[in-house]
Amino acid sequence: MAIDANWCRENPEEAAKQIEMLADRNGPAFKHAYDNGYLNGREDTLAEQAKASVSGDTSEQMPEWPGQLNRQQAISLLDSITDQEDPYWENVVEDFYDEETDTMPSVMHLFAALGITEAEYKAATGAQNVNWPGDPKQ
Repeated sequence: MAIDANWCRENPEEAAKQIEMLADRNGPAFKHAYDNGYLNGREDTLAEQAKASVSGDTSEQMPEWPGQLNRQQAISLLDSITDQEDPYWENVVEDFYDEETDTMPSVMHLFAALGITEAEYKAATGAQNVNWPGDPKQ
């Protein structure tokens, strides 16, 4: 797929929509290419980086992050990307819908399945009133 820089300049709204679609489909490598190529006016770099991201070779374009997340930070990040108020959550968990009880798993079920405890979750997110799976209060 060729990227026409002139078309992008002439149709910025449509270009943004298509870039977001490609970013969703091809993951963070494409988004990184967009952010570091197109926005800096290096459309050729964008095309090269996008091609590399599709082939899986991103070693030259995207250096390894030097940091390290601790468990609490990872829990907090995971909580922030699994917002149950987002209607998309139902689409994600619909395969686990139980007709008999008319229920679906909550994000708490996800955390419990990963071995995260209620205490860890509360410490990482600051949440206090949660319905943890298996909690006798339910």
